[in-house]
Amino acid sequence: QQKKEMMPMPQEVYNSPRCYAYIRFSTKEQNKGDSLRRQTDLAKSYAKEKGLTIDDSSILIDEGFSGFSGAHQKYGKLGDFLKLVQKNKIPKGSILLIESFDRLTRETPLKAAKLLESLLDKGLTIETIGATKVSYSVEELGKNPMNILGFMVEVIRGHSESSHKSERLTESWKNK
Repeated sequence: QQKKEMMPMPQEVYNSPRCYAYIRFSTKEQNKGDSLRRQTDLAKSYAKEKGLTIDDSSILIDEGFSGFSGAHQKYGKLGDFLKLVQKNKIPKGSILLIESFDRLTRETPLKAAKLLESLLDKGLTIETIGATKVSYSVEELGKNPMNILGFMVEVIRGHSESSHKSERLTESWKNK
């Protein structure tokens, strides 16, 4: 997979908090299905419901990037976004909307926890907006520390599913 250039960001992103949505699916074939529309519509309707502003320039889409291997962080829009976060180009108070944590990452639970911590430490809030609607911020986890258990259960499940798929595919290729 090729490295993509850093995503362009509107100038106002450097000045005030903003709402972003991250959308990912692992294979290009999934684009023929409903993943893109479902996740995009979910983010837009959630933002509207909460009075947040979200436009097409703040919707980050990684088509065909694995959340299990971490390719989306190396080569995708998420990687570009994380670089901007680390350089303090995404202001504190900004919100990242994700359908669920398995969209953000399917890496090991420890790597997922480090990713969450790196975003929270920079003052971002992560909102899961799918079946489970939970807000993750330093402040929110201070009030509701048990929410970290839900996060861990979700990332363990996502990693486990992907790990099993990977093992089955490897075995299938060996048999061929």
